[in-house]
Amino acid sequence: IGSVDISSDLRDGVLETRFQNGSLYGGAGSVKLVLDGSQEVSALRMAVDGRGLKGEAFFKDFAGLDWLGGATGLQATLSASGRNQREMMSTLKGNFTLEISNGEIRGVDILDTVSKVSSAVVNGWGKDPRRLTAIDQAMATFVIEDGVAKTSDIRLQSPLFEITGGGEMDMLRRALYFKFKPLLVTGDEVAAELPVDIVVEGLWDKPRIYPD
Repeated sequence: IGSVDISSDLRDGVLETRFQNGSLYGGAGSVKLVLDGSQEVSALRMAVDGRGLKGEAFFKDFAGLDWLGGATGLQATLSASGRNQREMMSTLKGNFTLEISNGEIRGVDILDTVSKVSSAVVNGWGKDPRRLTAIDQAMATFVIEDGVAKTSDIRLQSPLFEITGGGEMDMLRRALYFKFKPLLVTGDEVAAELPVDIVVEGLWDKPRIYPD
């Protein structure tokens, strides 16, 4: 985080802080945080608008992901309440939009994984530091309720394939369920649809990946 304009106001047990005109993860961003301690159970509200962020650092700090990078845009409006982090996570709600361009997924060859999954169950992401998947663009919009983020408009594009899909992530249990439709780009922007959808289900670190 570079230089930023910070302003705060505390009134009747409610602290409002704004971070504006700032450098955030190599890009530009603004954040508004409201912490309400006036009630028995504390509440938090947050609005974030970030553009051109360095995805490698951002995703590692905020989601513990060390395999996703690229120029990242994020718009989010979130709220939560609780007496501790676990309660806050279980009451998290709001929405966020994520866009990544000129990015990469490190440790995974998506085409290789899709070819294996087409005929068998794969356990885990099969991470290999020698593997890399380049992506032109990725985007998704999530709606969060009670700590579960749902989406129906995931789109991932690269020179060799396109993937669309949807599903949900349970933030508290660190579990997910997604169904994807992969398309192979065979030349002149012609896409060939694979015969089966791909399901990704289980814990974040080691989900089961199998044909639907």
